[in-house]
Amino acid sequence: MINTERIVRVMVFYKINIFKEIIFQALHDLLPDYVLKINLVDSTEQALAAVADNGVDIFLTEFNYLLNHKEWSTEVSSRFTALCKTHNVRRVLLVPELPYGLLKKVLQMKFELTISQQDEFSELKKEIPALLMTEMPKPLISSWLRQAMRAGSRSRSILSAREWEVLHLIVEGFSTTEIARHRNRSVSTIATQKHNAMKKLNLSNHSELIKYLHTVGKMEE
Repeated sequence: MINTERIVRVMVFYKINIFKEIIFQALHDLLPDYVLKINLVDSTEQALAAVADNGVDIFLTEFNYLLNHKEWSTEVSSRFTALCKTHNVRRVLLVPELPYGLLKKVLQMKFELTISQQDEFSELKKEIPALLMTEMPKPLISSWLRQAMRAGSRSRSILSAREWEVLHLIVEGFSTTEIARHRNRSVSTIATQKHNAMKKLNLSNHSELIKYLHTVGKMEE
């Protein structure tokens, strides 16, 4: 039975495109017992204003969209988080499959609920309504993400200072030969340090490494 006394105002922060109807239907399937008022926005000013006006119960977004949004920044993120806490907005973040190190940083954002594209629908149908019934929800991550974190922590060793140094120089645009010359090491040593770092981060090629480093750098801006 639909709870007509409980209207849930959902803000979806995502690009307005052909997936609109799919997103709306999924939300109705996840919250079948509530009357939903869904607002799809793609502007940070719209999002901030809606929360400040006390017009949002649940904020839903996707990690890659959030990270690459031209208006989103650390400053905006801090303002938005503070507003959501003041107005009791539950934030839900959908994340794709990510390398362990990047996933760890994503979870440090401490959304009230962080879910994965690999999660079972039945779990989401339980967890999302539970957010609405909890007075002060603590950050929760889905079971699939918890398993991914446990697997990553078991398989990953901490990068050494020299491995981090090599990665930093690579993202600055230096080749392994240039790094070897500047650091007075052999090319094979630099290549080995790069290889070991990529293995620990579960990255398979140079393109994935560059993408990972730029993403981490953007999150720390």
